[in-house]
Amino acid sequence: MTNRPLTTAVLALTATTLFGAVAPGLAAAPQDGPSSPAAAAMAKLDSISTKPGATTSSFKGTVNLAAIGQPGGGIAVQGTSASQPVLDGAGVLSIIRAGDETSLDYMGYRTDTRQYYLLSMAADPVGIQYFAGTLTGPRTLTLTDPMTQVTAETVFTDTDATSKVRVPPAQAVFMDLTTTFGTKPAGDLLESILSAETTAAPAGASPEERALLSLAGDYTTPRGGRIRARTAGNGRYLVAQDPGGLQFLAWNPQIKMVQMFVVNQGTSPTYLQGPVEADGSMVLTDPFNPNNTVTIAPAADGAISVKRGNRMAEVMKATGSPAAKRD
Repeated sequence: MTNRPLTTAVLALTATTLFGAVAPGLAAAPQDGPSSPAAAAMAKLDSISTKPGATTSSFKGTVNLAAIGQPGGGIAVQGTSASQPVLDGAGVLSIIRAGDETSLDYMGYRTDTRQYYLLSMAADPVGIQYFAGTLTGPRTLTLTDPMTQVTAETVFTDTDATSKVRVPPAQAVFMDLTTTFGTKPAGDLLESILSAETTAAPAGASPEERALLSLAGDYTTPRGGRIRARTAGNGRYLVAQDPGGLQFLAWNPQIKMVQMFVVNQGTSPTYLQGPVEADGSMVLTDPFNPNNTVTIAPAADGAISVKRGNRMAEVMKATGSPAAKRD
């Protein structure tokens, strides 16, 4: 869903490590059974490990720059990740830390294509990267970026997972990675993001990125609903929650558009994209269904208006945000 150069794609993949989202014991279904087909599929993915309950992990590996035609040889990478099931087990949210960089992953399952999918949100300003794939062996998950054809194969054991990231045209190994599962509970990661204080856009952010990130805050709808939106991932992404589910938004400088993924307890994510106008408004359209649009525009006194399709716009009133430390 993005169309940026291969080099950028694989470097973004390195930053997020791709696999913080699939540590064992993360998407176990409720005791009374999974609440959706997506939750059942995520529970199946969870069951390929025999160490349930782990919510933290560490990773280390090597990046081979020669695989993408660059000098420099092998570069060591390492860091930690923490993961949490969300949306009643239909998805897994992960926070990945490597040095001073904080990235996000969201993994879910779409029943239309019967594939697992991963939204990779690197700390760099590269937008949201999409991967999808299936279990290609009893304990092997293979995911591919449909645009760049970068492929990642992960083989799970009882204690860890080993991954190889391959790049076209020869499918050379760009990265070897080992993720070691831990047992320390991660806590409520989503709440830590959504209850944090709102912050300014990162240094060097474009006007379009600043317009998007300025939407961070707490809102109430005319119908009494609650919407919370916060920046995350080194301040590059907007994570929002409403009664219908979660939204992940980012400015992608390669396609010069805002990307928006909408995920819920249903079958598949919805993807929309669109430019930012001079007044900060944006019309986001589903490229696969042009009739599906979301219009977001500034309103008076810090409020925003949100219009879905041809329906009358709802004005979301800003209610302030707590003064907590941002992740």
